Amino acid sequence: MSQINMVGNIKDLFPNYVVLVRIGTFYDAYFYDAKILAYIFKYKIKSVSGVDVVGFPTSSVKRVLYILEQKSINYILVDKKHNYEEEEKQDFKKKNKYEELKKRSNILFR
Repeated sequence: MSQINMVGNIKDLFPNYVVLVRIGTFYDAYFYDAKILAYIFKYKIKSVSGVDVVGFPTSSVKRVLYILEQKSINYILVDKKHNYEEEEKQDFKKKNKYEELKKRSNILFR
């Protein structure tokens, strides 16, 4: 199964979460999650096989998670090396602002 398909399956399970996939020394985010991170952090969006992707080094993950928590955005970290096993997850329940940021970022990055 391709990486993009696997991330799509994870998104099906966690639709209102930013899914961050650890790939070696980087984390990548796909689809709308890439747009959300680009919106918040001014990261550049790449297109891989027609899918939006944003990446950042693992050394930045604490800062990224801190900002996501400050903005009350659900997230989940998975590791490709360990068969996309969950490393960490934050759920803000009804306070989650994922959909709000998804709408804002989608307006900017169509």
